Amino acid sequence: MTFQAIFHNDLKQFIRNRWLVWFSVLFTLVATSFLLFGGANQETYDGFNTNIAVLLNVNLFLLPLVLFIMGSVSVAAEKEEGLLTLVLSYPISYFELVVAKILSLTTAMFLILCLSYGIASTGGFIFGTELSLHTLLTFFFLSILLILLLAPLSILMGVCSRTKFQSMALALGGWTFLVLLYEFIFMGLITVVTPQLLKLFLTVAVAANPIELIRVAAIIIIDEGVSLGPSLYEFTSFITGGFGSLILIVFSVLWIVVPALLSYWFIRGGKTHVE
Repeated sequence: MTFQAIFHNDLKQFIRNRWLVWFSVLFTLVATSFLLFGGANQETYDGFNTNIAVLLNVNLFLLPLVLFIMGSVSVAAEKEEGLLTLVLSYPISYFELVVAKILSLTTAMFLILCLSYGIASTGGFIFGTELSLHTLLTFFFLSILLILLLAPLSILMGVCSRTKFQSMALALGGWTFLVLLYEFIFMGLITVVTPQLLKLFLTVAVAANPIELIRVAAIIIIDEGVSLGPSLYEFTSFITGGFGSLILIVFSVLWIVVPALLSYWFIRGGKTHVE
């Protein structure tokens, strides 16, 4: 079995996955509804209104949840059904196997986003909306970046799971930590950081969580950080500067490379609990 065969087979399975189908329907309905009816005139800051805030939260809540569940459960299901053992018997490298699964998951999510954003933007164009093309494209490309950052972690969850139930638990646990608990931990730690290290701490804390990284990136790109307030002006300047941007880039690369290498290492070392 070749790399292309594994990629096409996994892509076909992901597209048929009921989680992805329901996500595409839900995301399209929510995005279209808020584009058409979601308080387009309720401006709070220049360029940042209720529509944008809601769409941003929809992206950051739904995308990681569906991504984690789809990726982890698919790998765990292959273990339970014996398919992963069969695939590992073919003359294909472990690294190619991991890359094929990550790329197939990323491609499936990309196709669904294209469909959802296409329908939502078409509805907004026909019926009229104040959401600019720049904002819509910003959301789209940041959503793609979020998928690229989280897809390797999703596959790693499946590699480390014995059963589909365990993979589901890992997916929900990872989603809960990154989306819900991380902010509370972050706010608790920020109170003990010295003012001299505050900018560096904020940058590392944002970069250490892909979801927060995308959230801050969306705010900075859309309204140049105005929504963060004057008290965080120095942080905005630092994170968009040379050293701050370098930190974000390095962490982004690590979020892609490290989970992929760990998945490869677990599979190569026979620690995937394949039975």
